[in-house]
Amino acid sequence: MSNIKKNLFYLVFAQAVSYLFPLLTLPYLSHKLNPEQFGVLGISQAIVQYFIILTDYGFNITTTKDVSLNRNNKLKLSMIFSTTLVAKLFLLSISFLGVIISLLTIETIKGNGLVLLACFTGVIGNAIYPLWLFQGIEMMKIPVLMSTCSKLFLLAGIFYFVKDEGDIDNAALLLNAGNLLAGVLGLLFVYKRKLVSWYKPAIKDIFNALTEGWPVFISTVAISFYSSFNTILLSYHTNTAEIGYYNAADRIRIAVQSMFGPVTQAFYPRIVHLYKNNKQEAVILSRKGLLLMFGITVPAALILFFFSRQFVSFYLDSSFAETAEYLKLLSFLPVVIAVATVYCNWGLLGNGYGKLVSKIYIFFGILHFVYATPLIIYFKVDGLIASVYLTQIMITAVTVHYYYLKVLGRDRHKNGN
Repeated sequence: MSNIKKNLFYLVFAQAVSYLFPLLTLPYLSHKLNPEQFGVLGISQAIVQYFIILTDYGFNITTTKDVSLNRNNKLKLSMIFSTTLVAKLFLLSISFLGVIISLLTIETIKGNGLVLLACFTGVIGNAIYPLWLFQGIEMMKIPVLMSTCSKLFLLAGIFYFVKDEGDIDNAALLLNAGNLLAGVLGLLFVYKRKLVSWYKPAIKDIFNALTEGWPVFISTVAISFYSSFNTILLSYHTNTAEIGYYNAADRIRIAVQSMFGPVTQAFYPRIVHLYKNNKQEAVILSRKGLLLMFGITVPAALILFFFSRQFVSFYLDSSFAETAEYLKLLSFLPVVIAVATVYCNWGLLGNGYGKLVSKIYIFFGILHFVYATPLIIYFKVDGLIASVYLTQIMITAVTVHYYYLKVLGRDRHKNGN
């Protein structure tokens, strides 16, 4: 079995567990926490998501690519690993200061500081987990097992430690601490197997790594304007219960979207490698990946669209009935995002067009803020969802255009077509 098939198998297994985690915890928590608490949890997660973006800093794209291209050079791998880890720890320290500022300035969470701090454990784990190393060298078996065991361990913890509305802090901790546990196990595995040696990075090395990741980071920040920031903006214009209904629907949407995560993670390093050595094979593999993601997201979208009310009534507590309408509206968003993943992440970023991608996301991120603000003010959650669709569809259309112009068009020009 080829590496890509093995990695895809392991990632599918891990994603099945990741899919099972919210599938089991969401209905359980809907019976133990009220919609207002779901709203607080959603706002805290939205804030923390910004710090995850900061500690990611695009390294899961740029460093994975560097690792993939230098997988047979242990000295170079050691330099990449050490530099990236130190850079992420530096960004983690900035993130902690951001949490303190959030606790002092955001009214909704001032009385729920422990919820935000509990959620922050996920940021720590995200900073130290060397997934980018495992992806780049196409060694996914061990990290998959570590991530799976971490989630199963914490799943048991949720059922044991979350008994009623007074346990919201425990719920926040157990929903996020899986990243921390996986991160610790990941670093221990790298150390025990001696996959790399420690290299003391110079300040110049760290600066260069941050410079390389900057285009992807800016793109991700721009994306956050039509994802995490929407929830924060919504908190100023509606009650926490309404945010709780939306948060529950969005968690289900994210679970569906995560179903094509294994395809993204398994295909990306191989596609990057092929674009450098055999572009035609890279294009063919990208198309196969897109068809596979369509095969996952389209049936799921149709099921959620037509049976959202039945799904919510069976799956969640009766107090979350309003979640059904929001789930129906969100059902086709993963399909659009799947297309963007292929043409933007695999195509443009895989061919070194990071600056172009940054410009696209910055432009639409700013544009999104212009029309999303009045839509959210006047139409609340419906306006939020409409603005997300509008922005994502426009970004997808533009990235597809530039993929054919820059990546495929370049070859046509060389061949005289």
